[in-house]
This record gives sequence, C-alpha cells and structure tokens, in this order.
Amino acid sequence: MHAGQTLAISLVATLVACSPIVVGRAPERAPTETRPEQRPEARPDSDADNDSGERETQRVSGRIRPEDIAIFWPLGSASGAGANNPLNQSFGVHARGGFDKWINQWVRPVYDKGFRILIVHNPLGNDPDSNSMDLDQAYDAHDKGRDWNIREFDEALARIGREMPGMTVIVYIGTREGDLSRALKDGRYRDHLVRASSMLLLTDILDYKHVTLAFDAASNYEDDSPERHLVDMVRAYKKRQGHEVYLEPVPQRNWEQGYAWIALERYYTKHTARAARQSPPDAIRIFNTPGDYAAWDKDGWAWIADCIRMGHTPALGWNLDDKKSSPWPAMSAAQIAARANALAAQPAQRP
Repeated sequence: MHAGQTLAISLVATLVACSPIVVGRAPERAPTETRPEQRPEARPDSDADNDSGERETQRVSGRIRPEDIAIFWPLGSASGAGANNPLNQSFGVHARGGFDKWINQWVRPVYDKGFRILIVHNPLGNDPDSNSMDLDQAYDAHDKGRDWNIREFDEALARIGREMPGMTVIVYIGTREGDLSRALKDGRYRDHLVRASSMLLLTDILDYKHVTLAFDAASNYEDDSPERHLVDMVRAYKKRQGHEVYLEPVPQRNWEQGYAWIALERYYTKHTARAARQSPPDAIRIFNTPGDYAAWDKDGWAWIADCIRMGHTPALGWNLDDKKSSPWPAMSAAQIAARANALAAQPAQRP
C-alpha cells in the first residue's frame, strides 16, 4: 500500500470521525502550558448566521478602522535558500517551544495592540523534496511523518478562536506544484484529490468560523480545473460564515473578476494596480520584504494611505510593527489608523 492509499484511508476515517488525524509522535521539546482540548463550535449551516466571530467588512469611504489593518506572518517562506530551513517552517516553531509559545510571545501582543486580522503564510512549510510552496502541504507533512505538526497548527488555530474574540485568521497556502501537478497530469485523480484537499480534511479549518483561506497563484488555475472548483467550494463554505476566500492574482494573470485577491506589494505594483482600480476593492496588499519597501521608496506611510484611498486592506509584515527600523515601530493599530487616515485625506502623491 503506497502513501497515497494510506492517507486516503486516513482521510476517510477523518471524515467519519469528524476530527483531524492524530497519528504520529512529536519530537521531544520543552513543556509548555496545557492546551484545553475543546475546539470552537462549528457554525450552524445558515446563510443568515452573522455573529461576532466574523469580521465586518463595511468601511467608511476613505478611512480605515484599526481592526481593518492586518498582520502578515510568514511561518514558512515561499522560496529561496531559507524556504526549506526547518527553523523557517512551523515545525521550527515546535522546536523553539511550540505554537503555544508562538501565540503567547507574538500573536497575543499583536491582538493586544488592536490588530484583528492575522495572515499565516505557508504554515506547514515547503515540500522538502521540491522546495515549493504547495497546495498539498498537509499531505507532504503527513507523508514525512509530521502528523503532530498538522495537529499542533490546528490546535493553535483553535486556541486563537477561543482566546481572541474578533480575530480573523487567514491561512495562506500554496498552489499546484510538484507531486500534485504530476498526479493531475498522469490522471491519478484520487491521489490528486487526496493531496489537494489534505489541508481541509486534516484540520478543522472549514469549520472554524474565525478562519478563512488564501490560495497562492490561484488565478493561474484553468476555469474548469479541479483546483478552481475546490477553491470555489471552499469559498462557498466560507461565505456562509461571513468570510471571503482570497486568490493571489499573480504572476500569470492580473485579476479574476468576482474574486477577492491578496498580493505582496511589489507584485501589486507590477501586475495588478491598473486592473484593481477597475475592479471591486476586496483586496489585501502585503508590505513585507525589501522589494515591497522599494516599490514605495521605503515610505510605508504613503503606501498605507494609498491602501485606504483604494479601499484595500493593508497587511504589515510581522517584523514591521515593533522594530525601530519599521515605519510603524511599537505602534498600536489605533495609532497607525489615526495617522494613516490623516495622510489619506490629503491629495495622493503617487499615481
């Protein structure tokens, strides 16, 4: 029996049991606080259900509220020399004390500063074999014996939902790469389905009412591709919970009408800005890397003011809200919103 068949059986068991798989043993690490076992209750199946677990998206034109400013956290990089470094992936979080420590030292302070959107990028890291950011990263983790890693990340999402009311978590996962792409090309459709849906079936992401998803390079999917239909199905579920699902509209396409989008600022600047100005404003722009700085001549305030004028959600890189070199050192969400709104009220200095 090969790995795909084993995981397929595990997924069937998961669906029957309605809970994530728990096989596999985590490496030893220092003990942390005890995690409560309960999870947030699944949302009732109702389009009308609309409580405080979801983020209200209506804004006053030309202004932004503190809770509309996002924090971008790259648990795993998408590419480059560091992408396959264990300390740059979520099992590196485990090695450094676990997801409880991550929440206590990083997520809780962000929440206490008034931020209410957390984007968790590539949470289970890259495929160790191809070093690519994959849609089937949960399958890869399972295949490499890291079921404990899937479980710990899922428990972290549950804890955020319990302890931080009003926080929305956007889980940003990969695209069709490597083994997933080969399975579709070779006509191994069961294998492809198991891989493509592994993150959804091995965690409780679909049922967490405070969690939604973003899909990397998803606008590249052909209109009738299995992945596009999977995205549409997830989107239908999440809309019932009051959330959007986000597609990265680069690098091959600028825009997919009717879909919300998410992009690093340098990609937005190069590929998306013109189309976005003619399209619905439900969008997230991420200011995280040196390339994003360069796009605005290191003027983070001008960037966030432009996001406000466009009605876009600005997402600050995790290391930009508290470092002295940051445009926003140690500032609360309310302080950032107040200054940025004042700048946005002035005439734009960039086209």
